[in-house]
Amino acid sequence: MSTDFEVMVPPEGADSGATQKGMLSATAAANSGQVNAALAYLATLHSPQSRKSVASKLNVFARWTGAADLRDCRWGEMKTEHVLAFLAKQERDGISGSTSNCYLAALKGVAQAAWLARSMEHEDYLRIKSLKQRRIYRLPTGRALSFDESRNLLAGCDADTAIGARDRAVISLMLGCGLRRSSDLPRRNSRHPHRQARSLQPFPHPDRQGRQGEEGVSSAASRTGSRNLDS
Repeated sequence: MSTDFEVMVPPEGADSGATQKGMLSATAAANSGQVNAALAYLATLHSPQSRKSVASKLNVFARWTGAADLRDCRWGEMKTEHVLAFLAKQERDGISGSTSNCYLAALKGVAQAAWLARSMEHEDYLRIKSLKQRRIYRLPTGRALSFDESRNLLAGCDADTAIGARDRAVISLMLGCGLRRSSDLPRRNSRHPHRQARSLQPFPHPDRQGRQGEEGVSSAASRTGSRNLDS
């Protein structure tokens, strides 16, 4: 296998397309009868959408190395330095952490396929496999209201109207209990009277109240009798 390429990591702000030209590109090697690790890895994906998405990411990496596409890239000669330099360039371009992790997972899968096809050295495969994904820290959505904002909300409710009294009661409940907007069930169901009635009904249906009461009494009596027998 030819190894006449250099590992060149571009400096900050350098033209990565010109610097990486020909790093892993070898059309002759691609046509030499060797198994294409990228195609082998794509064949293991069961979802057509996943294959399309991963193939797009592998094409981006292949073109970054100077190859025409994933079919023209010498995947068996991929090194850890290639992966790290590519991910660093992508992060400088502003990709998200989840997208960076998707690129890394795809390249790890190709490295495994190349190792299984005996076109990648075992040590190179283990080094690529050992790369860790980025930890993603997402800020919680929303924030707590200040005292002034809470006061303004309550002051905006017209207590002389039924709707205003309802809004004031709901907002007071949410502020007092620390509820979120998604917990505001009365307001969410205000356009559906029947749903609102069911969600706010504190007592069982009149037709079922007597039956439930009888069942409750009988179950209580049975529990009392069992305790007496046990004693």
